[in-house]
Amino acid sequence: MVLSVSNKINLNRLKKVLGITAVGTSFDEFKEIYEKTKLEHHEKPKGLDRFITKIDKPQFIVADSNAKKSKVFDYIHIDVGIITEWESDIYKYICSNKDEIISRILEKIKESSSFKKYSVPINVLKLTDIKYSRRLNIIRCIFELKELKNSDKSQPPERRENKSSNEKVM
Repeated sequence: MVLSVSNKINLNRLKKVLGITAVGTSFDEFKEIYEKTKLEHHEKPKGLDRFITKIDKPQFIVADSNAKKSKVFDYIHIDVGIITEWESDIYKYICSNKDEIISRILEKIKESSSFKKYSVPINVLKLTDIKYSRRLNIIRCIFELKELKNSDKSQPPERRENKSSNEKVM
């Protein structure tokens, strides 16, 4: 099908026109609709909105030694998916935008229904570990509760570490 000699057929535009034409439409009407139809071009997000592809659901961890005593979590693990190809060094970009990335992660934790269930304010969380995994294209963060001044000085339970050669500590 050739609509005109000067125009090449855009398949996306053709699909859009086929979706809005009715049975019995003449070729001249179809051609007119095709010429009037414009495709919308969506711009890609910029900056961190493009860099961060997904912030996973936070995982609330209660240590085995603390499971029956505590009604609150010990740690929060959260993974942040990042773009695979970036215009500059990914590790340097993460380091330079670390504060904004952490604030977005905290916002995701704050919105989590599981976090709301614990009735803990967001300002009692502290970032204890942040790693970038090049192989998985993720930033892995671990938060724990800050030590309260009135509480006893007992050490938090040991957490299990997954060490990989592709992970960098920030």
